[in-house]
Amino acid sequence: MMNFLFAKNKTGFIDGTIKRPEVGSDNNKNLAKFEGSFGKESDTKAYELKQSLNSTRQDYTTVSAYYTRLRVLWDEMESVLPMPRCSCDGCSCGLAKKLTELKEKEGTYEFLMGLDNQFSVIKTQILAMKPIPKLSTVYLLE
Repeated sequence: MMNFLFAKNKTGFIDGTIKRPEVGSDNNKNLAKFEGSFGKESDTKAYELKQSLNSTRQDYTTVSAYYTRLRVLWDEMESVLPMPRCSCDGCSCGLAKKLTELKEKEGTYEFLMGLDNQFSVIKTQILAMKPIPKLSTVYLLE
């Protein structure tokens, strides 16, 4: 959401540099309409992208072509539902790192789930590794 607002030069609504319009003003009505439609579109698009991610398979194409299809969906998902950003000074809480690790692990699982059956042995070997390798490493192993 912050990325979207930043791109539209609207972050002032969040950080307080743009003051809230008076109740009943035309600006207030426009903002409410924007907020309502943005949330609905994001949820619908995120759901559709998640469905596509869950159904994307290699289907006897090259691993590279399959990975590229997933990467396009992941990038689109990031634009619709960006990762939360840590707001602590210097990010000393470790939240950003943990979220990145979780996202990376989810990508690895999604990638492995859609690979053709000819990769079943290597998938088992990868899943047995502790810790599970990063997606970029897994892609290079295939």
